[in-house]
Amino acid sequence: MQRILSLLLILLLLQVDSFSQVVEGVIEDAATQEGLAYVNIGVVGKDVGTVSDLSGNFRLDIDERYNQDTLKVSMVGYQSRSFGVADFRKQLQNNPTITLTEALATLQEVVIEGDRYRGRKLREKILGNTDAGPGSQTLFKANQLGNEMGILMKVKRNPTFVQEFKIYVTENKYDTFTFRLNFYSVKKGLPDKNLLSENIITSFSKPEGEIKVDLREYNIVLEDDVIVTMEWIENLGKYGLAFASESGTRSHTVSRQTSQGKWKKTEKTAYNIGIGITLKVLQ
Repeated sequence: MQRILSLLLILLLLQVDSFSQVVEGVIEDAATQEGLAYVNIGVVGKDVGTVSDLSGNFRLDIDERYNQDTLKVSMVGYQSRSFGVADFRKQLQNNPTITLTEALATLQEVVIEGDRYRGRKLREKILGNTDAGPGSQTLFKANQLGNEMGILMKVKRNPTFVQEFKIYVTENKYDTFTFRLNFYSVKKGLPDKNLLSENIITSFSKPEGEIKVDLREYNIVLEDDVIVTMEWIENLGKYGLAFASESGTRSHTVSRQTSQGKWKKTEKTAYNIGIGITLKVLQ
């Protein structure tokens, strides 16, 4: 009897393995053939995704039940590509290289003269969860490449010129935490399209403290409400990172587990916590 049970267990494990398959490849610039770092690869709307490493290499475990779903490869500054999951498997078997073509950016010229724009006097304002403090904290929902979390910024006046990003790290157990900032348009209270034309990558190497990112060089001009997120782009191992947050927050946290996954927002309760992201802007 014990021998039969052992045989059944082995057959069950083999069956489970048959439904899952690891795919590996490299993402390259179509013109230069150079590997592209921090590209998002994932099954659209599912919690199955990853981010390429500094050389453009990636590894992703995709269950066969997603074969009829769509997989998307994307990065700001490049044209996205979509594949059927089954077709993506076959393509990587024949050629492990996926290429992305650089997108042509058409940025509007913005000229701010002193504290004026087209004769209008600009005033400095802080958007976001301004009351966040070390007494309350939050962390990434999962230690997965492509995990993102952020908050809605109510712009109210346009154009709004983004000057600086700021957040307080209450705990950092890593030597260096590197992340990407993303700015999304808003659809039904959730992120929609990435508004940036180039990556904004920054690092933090202290046990705790304030992160400030000067954003003036990126020429970010907002015409409507925006969702600003932080994205986990390097595999750092176990949990060891937390951020100041705001209880009873005016702006609730939105998150997704991994690249191309489904966005979710925290429920509105009296004890709701929002990550303490703020933007310094001129309006």
